[in-house]
Amino acid sequence: MSFIDEAQSAARGVIAVLFGQRTASGYFSFTQQGLVSSFIAMLLMTAVELVAGSALGATGSIASAALQTALVYVLLMASSALFFSMIGRQDALRPYIVTINWSNAVFAIVLLLLTALAPAIAGLVALAAGLVMAINIGRLITALRPLHIFLLMVMQAVGMVVAVLLILIIFPLTPEQVAALTAG
Repeated sequence: MSFIDEAQSAARGVIAVLFGQRTASGYFSFTQQGLVSSFIAMLLMTAVELVAGSALGATGSIASAALQTALVYVLLMASSALFFSMIGRQDALRPYIVTINWSNAVFAIVLLLLTALAPAIAGLVALAAGLVMAINIGRLITALRPLHIFLLMVMQAVGMVVAVLLILIIFPLTPEQVAALTAG
């Protein structure tokens, strides 16, 4: 299967996960090649997001934004891997990573378009879709029970907090940014 064929199938799989279709896992390849393809797709779309953000006037360098994105991703995956290990479901990690990577790639395209067309609702759509995807990936791809889905989300939230704290340590806010955040 070519990368394009796999990407098309995975895009259909992301839609199937979003809408809760039980057959969603059949659209993804959970082989070693499928894992590599999902990383390639995620990296390509991350690069597009970084360049688009820079073109739209995001402050800071693309390199620092890439490092911040990588740090968040690594800590998110590490917290997920730790969770799956804790519940004795290491077998679920690869399908989880493949699905998350393809989901991130597909939603990056959708959110770039949505941000360009309707920026006021882009954040809300991202939040709602992210929550639905997290629950449905847990249900449909990794076959977790509801309590385990909740605990995975808590574990990931902890990973995200650690990532944000590390980013603030590595890239401290300037006095101007602090003033802007604290201005009422």
